[in-house]
Amino acid sequence: MLQRAVPFKRSKLNGGIHTNVAAALVIAHEANTSVDVTTRRAQTIYDLGHSTKVVGYLDNMVEQDLLISRTNRADGRLYLGNILTTYLDQPLAA
Repeated sequence: MLQRAVPFKRSKLNGGIHTNVAAALVIAHEANTSVDVTTRRAQTIYDLGHSTKVVGYLDNMVEQDLLISRTNRADGRLYLGNILTTYLDQPLAA
């Protein structure tokens, strides 16, 4: 059973992070490309204005095969797994 890769509790505080992660996944799917993690260094991520929580969320997604990595963590090129690909291939209901 899939666990929650991106926690939804405290979404008022972290909602922007969820939106950014979801947007990156949708853009990667539509462009038929990967989500690239170029650094895991927390200070670099913070200096770029991003939440350091994102790497943990991506790690959770790799663990649950939502994202496919050459390693067992979110590092380098991450490809969308079958579950996300199947879900994103479905047309939106009007």
